[in-house]
Amino acid sequence: MSCPLKYRFRVVDRLPEKPSAAAVRGTVVHAVLERLFDLPRGQRTLEQEQDLGLALARAVDPSLRARLLIGSSSLGDIVTGPGRRELFATAPAGVALAALNGDQRTLAVRLVETYARNMRAEIADDELRRMRAAGLEALHFAWAGAIDPARPHYYRLHGPTLLIEYDNTQNDANHIHSVWHDPANDFGADLLRAHYERGHPLDFDHWANVTKDDSWRFENVLKYFLRTENYHGRYTLLSGITSFPTADFE
Repeated sequence: MSCPLKYRFRVVDRLPEKPSAAAVRGTVVHAVLERLFDLPRGQRTLEQEQDLGLALARAVDPSLRARLLIGSSSLGDIVTGPGRRELFATAPAGVALAALNGDQRTLAVRLVETYARNMRAEIADDELRRMRAAGLEALHFAWAGAIDPARPHYYRLHGPTLLIEYDNTQNDANHIHSVWHDPANDFGADLLRAHYERGHPLDFDHWANVTKDDSWRFENVLKYFLRTENYHGRYTLLSGITSFPTADFE
């Protein structure tokens, strides 16, 4: 028997839980193998994206450090994704390029160009043109965590035409996630996440039968989901939906 919300607690809410013995063994083995087969400089994944990001963070004037840092620790992963568009609607965090000197702005542009050049040449040229047309001074650079490649860290470049995220947290800063978004042209939806934010009605009804507690029935908990999904206008794929198909989603 298991709680019908276990997946949500683990994957959506990310509530802390003690790792299993198998998870600990897997983490140790993974870390040992990564160090045994460590690649020399020039063969690392996203080498320039890491080095230029660190160089830019270190170059920011100490008087701007409070604006640069959006967290004392890494955010743990990239924040944006399908069905998570809240960040697109907020004002960019961090230091605006308008507040940086010429050398620092050049570093920031080199960093964006490094990401852009992972695309086809014509697409990269168009993205860079759009960025410049919108004004480089509107681009913001933000950092979370230690400004140290050996410790978990995260950074973000956010402007009118792009949102770039970089996170290096897992395995003691030895596993990178990165993404480029166009805030005005995002697409996709995380339907599975949206489903698990509530759970399936049959799971709740089953849990009510097992516990002999009718307050767990879906018809009784639905009002709480509706309230949280519409809290302060929070975006969700399920807002306002009061029923599910009876077929099992899994």
